[in-house]
Amino acid sequence: MIQRETRHPEVAQFVQISGAQYRCLLPPGYRKLGMYHCFCNGLQAFLRHPQDESHEEWRKTIEYAVHQLSHLEQWPDSVFIVRGRPAIITFGTRVKLFYYIYHREEAPVVPQNASPTSIQFAASCTDLEPKHRLVQLIPGSEPIDLHHKDDRAKLEHWFKVFCDKEDLETEWDPITGEYITMAREVGNTE
Repeated sequence: MIQRETRHPEVAQFVQISGAQYRCLLPPGYRKLGMYHCFCNGLQAFLRHPQDESHEEWRKTIEYAVHQLSHLEQWPDSVFIVRGRPAIITFGTRVKLFYYIYHREEAPVVPQNASPTSIQFAASCTDLEPKHRLVQLIPGSEPIDLHHKDDRAKLEHWFKVFCDKEDLETEWDPITGEYITMAREVGNTE
């Protein structure tokens, strides 16, 4: 657990970061960290060693991340109905940040002032294929490098979007770009 700073210092929180449930089932060289959805929108991290980096390994790791995110979508770890979760894939300090949007039967209404990314989320969420619902948040064919100050600032911006919310029952909505209250699963009283 780590302590998290908040906008309200009187309610400092501790955040639980979990590793893979069974490390022995991870592919060789993979590490996985995750958070429950009430913290940082359920951020998931897929970590690899820098010496393993290649275009092929990026592809394999992204495919593995989609598989794991789809599994979380099918078997939720939360009593809340959520819209998706952010995912970070990294080889050392080289990082790609994504948001995996959960499937919806019907496309949501997109606000008139929606960003191109929000429009992409709205179009992707009805796609049955999970890999088409993984949307890259920091554009570019190459990963960002955390050694560079500007790249670090881009990642920190998104972490603030996901983590700096008013209470544990809100989440960032990728369609509107605003924080909304999460609905509870019907019949789930945990």
